Amino acid sequence: MITNCISDETTTNLWDMRKRIWQHKKDKIICKLPSSRGSNVTIFGALSSNGDLFYTTAPTTNKETALEFLQSMNANRSIRGKVMVLDNHRAHYSYYFRDYAEENGMNLLFLPPGSSQLNPIETVWSMVKA
Repeated sequence: MITNCISDETTTNLWDMRKRIWQHKKDKIICKLPSSRGSNVTIFGALSSNGDLFYTTAPTTNKETALEFLQSMNANRSIRGKVMVLDNHRAHYSYYFRDYAEENGMNLLFLPPGSSQLNPIETVWSMVKA
């Protein structure tokens, strides 16, 4: 069950770029770089105070995908009476997001700008990206 939680999103690239190739000195190296960086994936996540992690994926971060995350979270675990701590991403401030949270009894608490170190889910994102 999600209790009070912190929430954030991260975008990571699905393409692993090779920076070095180990090859015998006398062999000719032929290296063709890919024309694009590949696909990105955005991961929306919420980490509760009791250690539960809830997440979904999306192609990008915007007000629609942020709302879909909140709706998905509410469908799996009731958000009524919960407090969600958020950073200052524009999608979190959208009327869609705030109205849905309010209608379903969730309180939103926004972190001060530039204070990502106060958000423990940032540690989860650093492990995912590593």
